[in-house]
Amino acid sequence: MITWAVVRQTKSLLCAVVGLFIACSSTSSKERLPAADAGGSGGGVSDAAVDGAGGATADASADAAPDAATDAPGAGYAAAVLADDPVLYLRFEDSGGGAGFQLQNLGSLGEKCSLTSDQLLLGQPGIGASLAVQLNGVGTIQCESAVAFPNKDSFTLEGWFRIANKTVSPQRLIHRLSSKTGSAQGYLLETDLSAGLVARRYEDGNPASVAQLLGAGLPLNKWTYVAATYDGTSSNFCLQLDAEALKCGVSNQKLLAASVLLTIGGPGSNFRGFIDEVAIYAKALPKSRLLEHFAAGKAP
Repeated sequence: MITWAVVRQTKSLLCAVVGLFIACSSTSSKERLPAADAGGSGGGVSDAAVDGAGGATADASADAAPDAATDAPGAGYAAAVLADDPVLYLRFEDSGGGAGFQLQNLGSLGEKCSLTSDQLLLGQPGIGASLAVQLNGVGTIQCESAVAFPNKDSFTLEGWFRIANKTVSPQRLIHRLSSKTGSAQGYLLETDLSAGLVARRYEDGNPASVAQLLGAGLPLNKWTYVAATYDGTSSNFCLQLDAEALKCGVSNQKLLAASVLLTIGGPGSNFRGFIDEVAIYAKALPKSRLLEHFAAGKAP
């Protein structure tokens, strides 16, 4: 069998014969690495080595971790996300748990987020070879300071969700709503049995715009990619489910600036299932980038 080392040595000898030492001395990074490693983790992701199967769950068989030699999807997904400069990025690559456990944030804000209940389980099988957090309707994930998108600023909300119980409706996915002089300001992303998947911006307590899929909401026991984007320049507010752009609306109202915690998996109508790879951006990602993220998360 011709090994990689033999191929490189043969190439080096050929270069020496024809006097191309200079041209051959600068081997590209992809040439130096086996094909399986050429993608890399990108963005200096420090936790790629801990990607794994995590704890077992009732439906873990559908999320069996790949062999360690092909443990690239998790790191590849992180690289795709970090390339778009998120302000908040929670990978949930922790294997421990408990109330107040600090979750890793790779976003530029450097915020720390914590679990509000010891009934939330970290170390669960996530997308690809990554880990995820399991919620059972008790407790949420909260960030210690607000991710502020006041007025007409652009933003993107993104994450992977696997709902395990649809008897309770609605269930909140990402929530940042404040009460200022008795009126709600902010946004939410939730799944509802009657309305389907819903994204809203609130101005003075009323939905300024709704982007929703009429239907049964998220599919049961299936990892699903969800993204909501708001473009403050065009006022377009759009919702994405897996590779399909569901609906766009126009929302040109200004929201008041307010300080409130960003909450994942609640509050009030708490999520029941698994959550992975939540990211928030201070810009509206184009559909081409959303599709890149979806493809990276679905990589075998």
